[in-house]
Amino acid sequence: MRLLPLLVVPALLGTVAFGGARISSSKPVAAAGELPLVPPIFHLNDGPTWFDTGVDVSGTHSLAVATPGTQVKFIVGPPDTLSDHDPDSVIWPTGAEGMPFHNDGGFIGEKSVTLTTPGLYAFQCTIHPYMLGAVLVVDPAATSNGTLIPDFGKMLSVRGVDKPLPSASDYIYRLVRTFFIISNADKTGSWMPRYAPAPIIVHDANGVPTLIPNLEAFFHQYFHEPIAIPAITDAMHPKVPGVGEVMQSTQMEELNEKAYPGTVTFIDANTWQVARKFGLPTINNGGGLDNPHNQWASRDENTIYSDEWFSNKTTAFDRYSGQMLRQTVVGLSPAHVMTRSGTDELIVGINGENKLTEVAPGDNGVTKDFSANLPGEGIAHPHAHWLSGDGNTAVAPNANFDSASLFNLNAPDPDLSITKRAFVGSIPIATGMSSTADRAYSAGLMSNNIVCISTAGPACHDGGRLVDTKNISLTKGYDYVTGSQGGGGTGLPVAFPPFSSDAGPAAPGLLPIQNAVSPDNKVMVVANAASGNMDVIDIAKDEVIKVLPCDPGCHGVNWGAKKGGGYYAYVTSKFANVTSVVDPDPSGTGDISQVAVVGKFLTDIGPSTKSDVTPKKFNGVHGEYTLDGMGGQGVIPLPIVYNGWVQKLPDGLKAELTCRQRDPMNPRACG
Repeated sequence: MRLLPLLVVPALLGTVAFGGARISSSKPVAAAGELPLVPPIFHLNDGPTWFDTGVDVSGTHSLAVATPGTQVKFIVGPPDTLSDHDPDSVIWPTGAEGMPFHNDGGFIGEKSVTLTTPGLYAFQCTIHPYMLGAVLVVDPAATSNGTLIPDFGKMLSVRGVDKPLPSASDYIYRLVRTFFIISNADKTGSWMPRYAPAPIIVHDANGVPTLIPNLEAFFHQYFHEPIAIPAITDAMHPKVPGVGEVMQSTQMEELNEKAYPGTVTFIDANTWQVARKFGLPTINNGGGLDNPHNQWASRDENTIYSDEWFSNKTTAFDRYSGQMLRQTVVGLSPAHVMTRSGTDELIVGINGENKLTEVAPGDNGVTKDFSANLPGEGIAHPHAHWLSGDGNTAVAPNANFDSASLFNLNAPDPDLSITKRAFVGSIPIATGMSSTADRAYSAGLMSNNIVCISTAGPACHDGGRLVDTKNISLTKGYDYVTGSQGGGGTGLPVAFPPFSSDAGPAAPGLLPIQNAVSPDNKVMVVANAASGNMDVIDIAKDEVIKVLPCDPGCHGVNWGAKKGGGYYAYVTSKFANVTSVVDPDPSGTGDISQVAVVGKFLTDIGPSTKSDVTPKKFNGVHGEYTLDGMGGQGVIPLPIVYNGWVQKLPDGLKAELTCRQRDPMNPRACG
């Protein structure tokens, strides 16, 4: 029997590639119709297998199948990984002994848990949340014609959901499908993910079991697949150019010249073509950039700072030549990096540890660490932080504390720099801030929400009043069991597909990640990884006003200047080699209700691309493929046009900006 492959088998859809990373070689077990028992011994690694049993089951190394009483082992350390990891429960049978499995923080070494209750268990690295592994515990008595039949279990608990769900729930199906999107997709000219063609038992809200004879056929019908996807051509580019370049981390590319995945890619916002792509193959003993995740630029924007998320370094390189300038060891799993607008010092979020680290301009060594925990607390795992325009305040999500913290970066004692902490929800993953720095926003990855946090007095909008904090649900009206959606003014159930393009405003946002406020302080765009869509939030109301389509693994968001005035939000996707362009005011009238996706562009190497690497080729089920342009995560357009940074740009970098773009919060200066 072929079961639930949970890691990456890539696909090429026309000129748009979807998928992830290669599978290391090993002898396959189990022909179709058989149930392989795979020992749940996971070696956590830096990719592309991430949770690796060493056994290939239907194209994945991340699925184990076991009987009750089996011990699951998580092994972290060299040579599989240079970083720490933090495997925690994300799905488990309700009431199962030893569940949920939780660590106090990332570790290097070995930890284990014994699974006694049959059903579906899924684990997620809290530091690197798309690292997934699963165990199906099968009751030996559950047989049909001598073959073990997997059962997801009657009720399943899900991280971030406040009550158990029957295994025959819409949300369970969508999370399982997310695993498949990270793992398998058929290489056709349409979106047709591959699922296990195997029977699965699920249970409704009354505990009544249902046998799904073929999970693949069921999911194809349930998710309205296949879905036709047009090739990304010049006709799909935005009609109005952007200003400068769009820089993003294409983290899941596999290259011939380097061992570690990932590059930093520069797209010309005038032509929408990839101008340069650098992987720095000579650094790290030939490994190259190690999973470059997020990046920023020096004030003159000639030096690029890239965090190597599965390493311990922030690397500086020349923007135009790709030459490495220097590296600074900052701590385990550095995730995001920004500069303080006033001093050009780097602030790096040390995702695998417990701090924000300040680095001297030019990546010239650590100057201080700001503790992300209070005395006596555990490991916070801060991920995507954001800084105020004056460079004095930081906000960081604490993935392991379910909260976000505000920091005074001028505090006399950096160990006591936290000024405020607010509850967010399960796995706070990314933050943004208003251009006036009166509010910060944090996304709860597994709780499907955004929380507004006032930085001083009450500033979050709740109806007609201002409050200190506000929870902005991205699943308002969504029924986690039936999938019906009563929002959007229709009152009718909506069967929203994976790209949500025909779901209108009713589609919920599932697994939100980056969230960024426009420099003019009007709208915030939120990228939702599981639902493949974007929420648009009106900053004047702190309410969702529209849901827009995105692509699989929708992830990164940041704003750049639109030529002639206004702004574009650039939105990346982990499992697609395309970036979406959002215009909050396409008509130029100031009506943000017209916000729309106005174009897309590819992120793979073109005929005129300058690069120090070449895409590695693989042989798949349907022929040869590459991962060129895959893994869009952090993104930042250059020139940086956020309030506080844009005013300090050298005059030459301001040349293409309008008066209002040069000083977005001071429109009176432009007459």
